[in-house]
Amino acid sequence: MAALTVQYKGLTGIIRTLNLDTANTLSETFSAAISDEGLTSGYYLAMALEGNSAINTDTEGSNTLADLNITSSDILYVVPDQEGTLEYRQVQRLDIAELKRQGGPAGNNSFPCYRNLNTYNIDLLPSKYVGNTSTPNPHPSGLQESRPWE
Repeated sequence: MAALTVQYKGLTGIIRTLNLDTANTLSETFSAAISDEGLTSGYYLAMALEGNSAINTDTEGSNTLADLNITSSDILYVVPDQEGTLEYRQVQRLDIAELKRQGGPAGNNSFPCYRNLNTYNIDLLPSKYVGNTSTPNPHPSGLQESRPWE
């Protein structure tokens, strides 16, 4: 088949590209995007075509990019998995925000989303979840202004 540069919008909101083949399936493209973005695979639920969410990995995953008429001008987007405890989802959101603040998977410090304080410390939050229970964090010297970023 033919080479194809596929654009996808990851969980960080950054649009990235994958160099694939039109013979790749949508499920293979989804797996490549997960690997490329570098977050825990459990954070992802599905991939869909922007503008036509009926084309997604649940319904069209075994079809090739050629069968789905996906071109290099199309953008695929990933959908986060919102299952799990409140603690899991809190860490998920922090992991995604951390990657974005670090300039994405490539660590590009010229990205508008890049921040110098780009590593989180969950213990700096005023409260964090343990399972599904919110647990206050004692801060004897007061809350840090940039919490939870270091």
